[in-house]
Amino acid sequence: MAERFPHGDLRVLTLPPTRRDGDVMATLLRRKNIELEICADLPSLALACERGVGAILLSDLVFRDHALETLLVSLGLQPSWSDIPVVLLCRTTARGDDLRHFLRSLDNVTVLERPTTMRTLVSSVQAALRARSRQYQLRDQLEALRASEAALRARERQLETLTENTPDILSRFDRQLRHTFVNRAATDLTGIAREAFIGRTNRELGMPDELVVLWEACLRRVFETGESVQLQFEYPKDGEGAYFDNTLVPETDEGGEIRSVLCVAHNHTRTHRAELALQAANRRKDEFLAMLAHELRNPLAPIRNASEILVKMLPEDERVQKVLQIVRRQVGQMTRLVDDLLDVSRITEGRIELHCESLSLAQVVAQAIESVEPLIEEKGHAVIVSAAYDPIFVNGDMARLVQSLANVIANAAKYTDPGGEIHVETRMVGERALIAVSDNGIGIAADMLTSIFDLFVQGRRTIDRSQGGLGIGLAVVERLVQMHGGGVRAQSAGHGRGARFEIDLPVVPAPHVAGETPLPARTSARRILVVDDNHDAADMLADLLRISGHETLAVYSAPEALERVQTFSPEVVLLDIGLPVIDGYELAGRLRRARGSLRIVAVTGYGQEADVRRARAAGFDEHLVKPVDLARLSGVIG
Repeated sequence: MAERFPHGDLRVLTLPPTRRDGDVMATLLRRKNIELEICADLPSLALACERGVGAILLSDLVFRDHALETLLVSLGLQPSWSDIPVVLLCRTTARGDDLRHFLRSLDNVTVLERPTTMRTLVSSVQAALRARSRQYQLRDQLEALRASEAALRARERQLETLTENTPDILSRFDRQLRHTFVNRAATDLTGIAREAFIGRTNRELGMPDELVVLWEACLRRVFETGESVQLQFEYPKDGEGAYFDNTLVPETDEGGEIRSVLCVAHNHTRTHRAELALQAANRRKDEFLAMLAHELRNPLAPIRNASEILVKMLPEDERVQKVLQIVRRQVGQMTRLVDDLLDVSRITEGRIELHCESLSLAQVVAQAIESVEPLIEEKGHAVIVSAAYDPIFVNGDMARLVQSLANVIANAAKYTDPGGEIHVETRMVGERALIAVSDNGIGIAADMLTSIFDLFVQGRRTIDRSQGGLGIGLAVVERLVQMHGGGVRAQSAGHGRGARFEIDLPVVPAPHVAGETPLPARTSARRILVVDDNHDAADMLADLLRISGHETLAVYSAPEALERVQTFSPEVVLLDIGLPVIDGYELAGRLRRARGSLRIVAVTGYGQEADVRRARAAGFDEHLVKPVDLARLSGVIG
């Protein structure tokens, strides 16, 4: 079988003694699949070598050729991997200085005595080509190695560029918790030279003790468990501090043993400070909303109380009664807007506490419809209620469920043209209670259905904003319903085709009824001291209570209250908290010490849960938010 030499050019170049010798050798080598190229002279042979050659076949006749030195110089300039084999046919008589010079000039020469057998010649040429093929293999390996080294150097340069220019701190620790590598970000942050890091621990570098303890614990944990660790830390810098999220990653050898830990610390100082700024802004927003609610509720209270007084004083005048109903409705709407504005802030912060009990769903529906009845009457809507035959009970906070359902019904009323229909349906669906509110109003566009419960999102508005609202009512509904373990959905066939809202809640068994609850006793006349620095609010509340049969006195400052509590001897004090000089909290304590049997009720624009808890701690018996509902106030007075 003929040998194959797959690597490189394996031609054999020759300068035969005669043309006939060349033809004979070419014929014999061709039988072995060896290509023989006959050159005219040594310069031609040297030029052919530059194109690639497997071996050279020469005779001692070249010793007399003046161009031999040119060939020898050309062969001496080969690359390091190359050593072209030369087969030399040499007569015994020709051996001497010429042969020795030839052999000194070349390293890879096979000398055959001339004349020689063709078999020996072919065998020597084949051996030379095998050697040349191995050289080509070595060349390919060297080229592959050089390419690999070049790629490795390129990757190293890329990695160095990345590590030295990333804002993240990169550091590597050995098992003795010493630094073996840090990047420029580490030196820039600490001001410590790279050379000072290497071979030293954090403790030796003088880092703060609390950081040293934290880092050492995390590094040992990675070495012990082989698991990555997340670490957050603050590095003191420029009197403020830099904040980092750090990932500690184990690095193993070929045997899987952990040799080092690589730490990648991401500087999130800007994000952290932005978060702190947002938190501060959020606190300021809550404080502003609380103050806004207080300032809005203060004028609402005397307006509402004034309307109640006029209702009682002029019951026969229909025109006055109509105007007063408008005032009452608008005050109620304003109050709901203020409550929604505060509630959405408290809900998103998780500061709403539910006071849950077993509730009749029918009762929730009835109170919700009652709370929005003025709006429904104003728009001339018909409300159709259909309920399941068997009573349905849910576990919830009555006030919050009524608020949620009232918001949905009010939403239906606002977005339905006057004289429309609103259907409120309650029924069981599996193990859950369903409340569905549907209307024949303007509907909801398809692109709004997915965002209708987002904050400050509103449907189509006319230029006069006749529907009103802030775009927060439905967001409050969704969050309150979710807090009850339920869900809320919106459906609509599109513009002009009405909308349907569904609330589902978990069902609970009907509560055990021990007996009928006695009716509350009728409120008896009380001596009531009203304390509020808003003269209108104090006077209107005092007048309203006086018309209801109580003996009242209005004062406008804490010193007046302290004086009148002795001379007027009230049984009940209705006290505003936001008083000047001495606030309501301190005044409540002084009044309690001056007359221990007093019933002290906070009547204030501050209505957040924290305000209620603080009022209780200060000695108030009850906490009412302006504008106060007369029925609720009568119940509290007792």
